[in-house]
Amino acid sequence: MNCTAEGCDQAQKGRGLCRSHYMKMWRSDRTGLKARFGSSDLSRSEKFWARVAVSDGASCWEWQGRVTPNGYGRVKSGERMVMAHRFSYEDKVGAIDDGLFIDHKCHNRRCVNPAHLQVVTRKENNENLVGATRTSTSGVRGVYPYRGRWRAQVAKHYLGTFDTIAEAEAVAVAGRNSLFTNSLYDQATPDAPPAA
Repeated sequence: MNCTAEGCDQAQKGRGLCRSHYMKMWRSDRTGLKARFGSSDLSRSEKFWARVAVSDGASCWEWQGRVTPNGYGRVKSGERMVMAHRFSYEDKVGAIDDGLFIDHKCHNRRCVNPAHLQVVTRKENNENLVGATRTSTSGVRGVYPYRGRWRAQVAKHYLGTFDTIAEAEAVAVAGRNSLFTNSLYDQATPDAPPAA
């Protein structure tokens, strides 16, 4: 998104402005900056939702604020930093019990749409992945090269060795569907994306 300053085509960095326009406004008129973006009387919830690009329908609502190096939104809540998707869920749905995680059904790390979030255990969170790991040598989740053939494996369950990568992938997908309870991507039909 571009800077909201008139005639500027630089990318937004904060509060709708590029870095140079934000710093210029900050140095010259702090009261004007406060008037433009609201005072500290706003609730945490109002401040949070002001930084979300809410779209119509079932689309992702993308966090426009601070992001971690691996792509998750972060927001200050009181005296500590929390993940934006956790803040969103707690704000719109309710409290999250200790030891539970918030999983993105849509697989978009910046998404804070409460309809795309679900409370899960660590096991369920690890089950709902898309694609192979970064260290995969086959490029297919659950398929590994083995002596000139392809081995299918889900978690610690060996499912067989196959001549083609497609056969091994089909067996790995079937294995995840039978062993996992939260493998949303594998449960979707080939023509339809996972339900959000």
